[in-house]
Amino acid sequence: MERLIQLTSRLPPTSKLRLKLTTIQVDKLWGSLQHPPLSYCGPNFEYRQADGSYNNIQDPHLGRAGSPYARSVKPMTKMPGAPPDPYTVFDAIYSRGKNGENYRPSNNNISSMLFYIASIIIHGESNHHSQDSFDADAQI
Repeated sequence: MERLIQLTSRLPPTSKLRLKLTTIQVDKLWGSLQHPPLSYCGPNFEYRQADGSYNNIQDPHLGRAGSPYARSVKPMTKMPGAPPDPYTVFDAIYSRGKNGENYRPSNNNISSMLFYIASIIIHGESNHHSQDSFDADAQI
C-alpha cells in the first residue's frame, strides 16, 4: 500500500489515473479504520464531556473529574513532580528549526498529521448520519 501511495503522489495532479488511485486508496483507508460504535442514547452520550464524564455509556460518571480513582498496577517509572511546559513539548516534537534545518520529509511523502485529521473526521462524521430521535443536523 505504501508503494502505491508513493506512486500515486508522483503522478501529475491533473492525471485521471491519480484521481482513480486516490479514490481507491481513500475508500480502502476509510474501510480499514475502526469507527466508533453508534450510540442511541441521545446527544449527551455522543462525546465525552470536558470533565471526563460520559466516556462510558454503562457508567457515565466513570473517569469524571473529582471521582475516586484506584490504580490497579504499580507504576514502573517514577513520574516527575511537575509536568513539562506544553509549549516546550510541542516545540521539541514539531520544531523544524529556525530555517527548517531539522525538517525531515516522510519516506512516503505523506504527513502523519493526515492520519490524525482522518481520525478526527471519522469520529466526527460517523455520528452525523444516524436516523435517531434527535436532530443530527443541529450537531454540526
